[in-house]
Amino acid sequence: MYTIKQAAELTGVPSATLRAWERRYPLPAPHRSPAGYRLYDDAALSRLRLMDRLVKAGWTPRNAAALALDEGPDLDALPGPAEFVEAVAAGLAPTRREAVLAARFHAAPLPQVIEDWLLPMLGELGLAWRDGRITVWQEHGVATAVLRRLHVAFESAPVPSGPLVLTGLPSGCHHEVGLAAFNVLARLAGLSVAYLGADLPEDAWVGAVAAHRPAAVVLAVPTP
Repeated sequence: MYTIKQAAELTGVPSATLRAWERRYPLPAPHRSPAGYRLYDDAALSRLRLMDRLVKAGWTPRNAAALALDEGPDLDALPGPAEFVEAVAAGLAPTRREAVLAARFHAAPLPQVIEDWLLPMLGELGLAWRDGRITVWQEHGVATAVLRRLHVAFESAPVPSGPLVLTGLPSGCHHEVGLAAFNVLARLAGLSVAYLGADLPEDAWVGAVAAHRPAAVVLAVPTP
């Protein structure tokens, strides 16, 4: 357990700010000694560090506190693409990441979510990984969570009757998230989408086209 002075030193958050956060939100809900002094455990310090990084990244203290306390941000103030990536970099727990993604996916019509939030967020995620602000496992965790939601959205969309479109990734390519988003939008637009998967060699593409005679073929090719 740590005193408020020690907590301030370990987190970089001034003691006065710690008292203000506790009074207003409340965060971090410290324990109390028999004499009434504030005592912070390691979990409280982790919440403080997360909130501090989010506030410095531009979040309102109220939403940063809600996320750090596992309550989720207000629906009217859900994190933008850069804010979400910063939260991941700050140590956002997988359960909270899933909660924020779920809220984001239900905050607006899916085409709007994909165009206005998801694709910009993926761009921010790639930049954060390139710059070393997030780890490979953090990047993969977000991408996998997004991919699961896109697959569910695809299967939940009305069965289309439009022209057949084959989609997939060519040999050597494995980044599926962008194409998964395209597949959802194409199906919502009424196209019959058949996803052939990642890392598909040329002869497999030729065979699939010969067998199904699609109206179009869409290959997703990530750029450097």
